[in-house]
Amino acid sequence: MKTAIIDDDLLACKSLARRLESLLDQNVEIAYWTNPKKALSIIPDYNPEIIFLDVQMPYLSGFEVLSKLKENGFKGRVIFTTAYDQYVLDALRAEAFDYLLKPIDADEFQEVIVRFRSKENEISTDLAALISKGLTPREMDIVSLIFKGKSSKEIGEQLFISKATVDKHRSNILQKTGCKNTTELFTLL
Repeated sequence: MKTAIIDDDLLACKSLARRLESLLDQNVEIAYWTNPKKALSIIPDYNPEIIFLDVQMPYLSGFEVLSKLKENGFKGRVIFTTAYDQYVLDALRAEAFDYLLKPIDADEFQEVIVRFRSKENEISTDLAALISKGLTPREMDIVSLIFKGKSSKEIGEQLFISKATVDKHRSNILQKTGCKNTTELFTLL
């Protein structure tokens, strides 16, 4: 599993890398950066499946980094790591996979990794579970693209519809499934 860590605290990067290495039985490739600008220049070529991203850093916030990554076609998942709990809603709006508070609890960290690995395998499975929720074929197309990490703009471009139409479909999907956000939608599968 290719993993990236972006955190302005070098000790936090190294600690998280050690945790990942000890937790994952398979080979894990980990790269980390303390400078978010430098990370942005390398990550497109590195192409990680998951990024652990600090929220408050010099030069760029974690949210700015994620926005720039998405603009450049990043398709992986992001887990925000921070000492501050006031950014949870922003993380959900940014469609982060999860949000971990520092110091990161070992059990909570393990749960997130297990959930990531299981969701990673489930995304490619049949989306039939959502058909029972009354989703239309177009909504199913959108859910499939959401699971592939596409933004509303990218979905609109791929399906030849406006971003506003995609956002309306996303709202309908959440309403039909009873989910509050996209993160909850992943838990249905």
